[in-house]
Amino acid sequence: MKKISLYIIALLATFFTACNEEDYSAPQGSQSNKQESALQSSAIKFNSVEIPTIDLNKLIKGDTPITLGTVSVEGDLPANTAIKAKIEISKQSTFSDSIIVEAESMANSNDICVLPSTLQAAYYNNFTHNPNQATIYLRIGLYTITNGTSEAYVGDPSSNDYYKGNYTIAFTPIDENGIYISNGYYAVAKNAAGDGWVETKFIHGKREGEEIKVSEADVYDDPIFIDSVMAVKNENDVRIDTEFYIVAEEDLAKFKEKGDKKFAFGKGEGEAIVKGGPAFVGLANDGASKYRLTINMEKQTVVIETIVDLYYYYIFGVNGMKPAENETARNYMFYKTKENVFNYTTKWPNSETGTSIYNLKVAEHKDFNVTGNHWGTPRGKQDESGNLTQKSQTFGPKTEGWYTLTITMNDEKNIHTYQWTAINEPTDKYTEVSIIGNGLNEKLTECAKAEHNWYLLGYTLPADTQLKFRADTKEWGGDGSQPIGAVVYTLPKGDQAITVPAGTYDFYFNDITGDWSILKVEE
Repeated sequence: MKKISLYIIALLATFFTACNEEDYSAPQGSQSNKQESALQSSAIKFNSVEIPTIDLNKLIKGDTPITLGTVSVEGDLPANTAIKAKIEISKQSTFSDSIIVEAESMANSNDICVLPSTLQAAYYNNFTHNPNQATIYLRIGLYTITNGTSEAYVGDPSSNDYYKGNYTIAFTPIDENGIYISNGYYAVAKNAAGDGWVETKFIHGKREGEEIKVSEADVYDDPIFIDSVMAVKNENDVRIDTEFYIVAEEDLAKFKEKGDKKFAFGKGEGEAIVKGGPAFVGLANDGASKYRLTINMEKQTVVIETIVDLYYYYIFGVNGMKPAENETARNYMFYKTKENVFNYTTKWPNSETGTSIYNLKVAEHKDFNVTGNHWGTPRGKQDESGNLTQKSQTFGPKTEGWYTLTITMNDEKNIHTYQWTAINEPTDKYTEVSIIGNGLNEKLTECAKAEHNWYLLGYTLPADTQLKFRADTKEWGGDGSQPIGAVVYTLPKGDQAITVPAGTYDFYFNDITGDWSILKVEE
């Protein structure tokens, strides 16, 4: 963000004419390498000029030098010696963040001057692009130059009496971008009923992967804000179009009260945002669960990412289906076999008492511990097929036997169904199941309550790996086309090795169907 506008570049090519319009000598940076001058501070008389305010908007056009004070020397200067001044500028009274600029030439004048364009460039390029009035602090250091090259301090910079003048100035820079940036913004979405608004506040910062790094910089120096708008659903939990605006915090109350677009940013051409523009619209059929927004208020742009959640489900055990000791529900994950279709195949026996059927509910990964969010059937129906709803009872097959339980779960289209399909009792029984490949041979564990289902949780692949599942001597893989992403599933099965990127995963395998799932987990 530290850049000089074309206007300032043009000024820098011509400015720094002396108070008497002599040639400018380039600024010198730090004074730490100079020796102390033969000219003593006691020989200097400095008279400061009171400057409570500087408004560059009134001064920059003519770039008339600003006089900070005058210097006079008692007696004669040493031979071939001239006196010069540097001006230290800071936004802190302690000068802990100061920068130094060269004052105008004093060859034919006792005035210590600074050009408005010098202050603008110094402030804009070293402190902030914020055009609002702020307090700055100035002080002056004197030095001599002998024979045109040898520089030396006038006095000792480590002493309290070295600096001349001590200015506290209400300073107003030029708004070079001509853009107002608020300290805060909100994404404001129309609610499901269409008669009100739901707002979420943008974070001033950036995303680094999935992490958010909050910015401590001034909003004019770092004008990036991020937020997420949740997709709107109606009272039946079905997606509807999501309309939203971007509103500065000082306009939020007025916008929510009146709904007047003049208080909000809407959609422009491409990535542009436009004050008073039409609403942004996330369509109900785009499959999004939320929209991730990144706005750049200097460029007046927004980038909108459509976020589609990857859903995966587990058997939430109740009655006889509770995981055995040393197991968790994480061991019992459904296998994704088609988009939104998940299977689980095993023997579904009577409970240990023989009085009831193995019963279960379905849990989405984020809802294990959320009471009422698990999926079941109304009144615990044990039909061959039906609908799954939340806040319902457990369900199971009508009779003991070998079944494939298929659930179709599409959160965005409100489809939640189940189907029990009887299968023949498997004849093969494997003693060992592993993932193999690239020198890999890692054993899986069979689920205690679901025969022929195997798992390996939290296993780290240190590098990209081509692997297969092997049961005794038989091998399973993919068809070479399955996607590898945050969640990895077989789509469909095959005999080719599965390329899995480095990372930590949960592995699942069913030796009856050959279904497998590989789920990337947080490391």
